[in-house]
Amino acid sequence: MNKKILIIEDEQQIISVLSRVMKKAGFEVIAAKDGKEGLGKALKNNPDLILLDIVLPVMDGITFLEKYHKTVGEDKVPVIVLSNLDSADKIEESIKKGASDYLVKTNWTLKDIVDKVNMILKES
Repeated sequence: MNKKILIIEDEQQIISVLSRVMKKAGFEVIAAKDGKEGLGKALKNNPDLILLDIVLPVMDGITFLEKYHKTVGEDKVPVIVLSNLDSADKIEESIKKGASDYLVKTNWTLKDIVDKVNMILKES
């Protein structure tokens, strides 16, 4: 059975590219365009890993992390923040709120992201 990845991202082009690459790497992909929709899909679909943007409509990524971890407690799955924000404050806040890692989109290739997903899934 394929591992399930939830992508929470508001830019359709990024969702399409990430979905295509993750499917090609053998993952099942679920997508959400805002934090609120993402929270619902995370709780309903039990993904193996979540790729999360920080700047999202309706509910931002930081609020998603807070609500998700409060709801699932110890049953949480790894969350990789994938954002264009590279401020030390946002990175630190994301990690404090439970993110497994924080990747600045412009610093990583698609192959790097797939490799990071595989590495974190092996560790979890």
